[in-house]
Amino acid sequence: MGGAPSISRRRDDIPNLPDPSRSAAILIGVSQYADEDLPDLPAAADNIRGLRNALTDPLFGAFASVNSVALVNPTDAAVIGGAFRAAAGAVDTLLVYYAGHALVSAQGNELYLGFSETDPRKIASTALPYETISEMLAQSSARNRVLILDCCYNGLAIQPALAGAAAAFGRKAPAIDAYVLTSFSDYARYSAFTTELT
Repeated sequence: MGGAPSISRRRDDIPNLPDPSRSAAILIGVSQYADEDLPDLPAAADNIRGLRNALTDPLFGAFASVNSVALVNPTDAAVIGGAFRAAAGAVDTLLVYYAGHALVSAQGNELYLGFSETDPRKIASTALPYETISEMLAQSSARNRVLILDCCYNGLAIQPALAGAAAAFGRKAPAIDAYVLTSFSDYARYSAFTTELT
């Protein structure tokens, strides 16, 4: 009777979580690549499944399954644009997550997110510019916008000094009015970053 009080983790007992009916999540994971210079990342697909399960858990999750889109191995930007259009009704929280290979332009000043069909020699036409995803986020009506980048070079989304080898590349990607979380480590089942999120 004198022990520590029990701690409830049900979503109803946690203040300030997103309203599931007025929020949306777009989860993008690229685990398979056609180009041999981009090794497959099997854990990226696991990241999407595990994170979606955690976000939409009936007791503990903060997002409704119907408003949570999981995109595994999208081939081009049109698929991402469609997901943003489908999430246009989110007025509370919009969460966007990406796991996969990121690339940097030949000039060293632009961040790109890879797709299954990305050609690292033609990234401007076969990958998604970070500027594009930041613009799509900026156009959202959601009062809370969250972007999670689980990929290399992701520090360019914040400032060059956080991008490791990319620190000398000159400029950061444009700032957006959103919470931006970045991290990267070698993948096991999940990446270490997503292990903590799930």
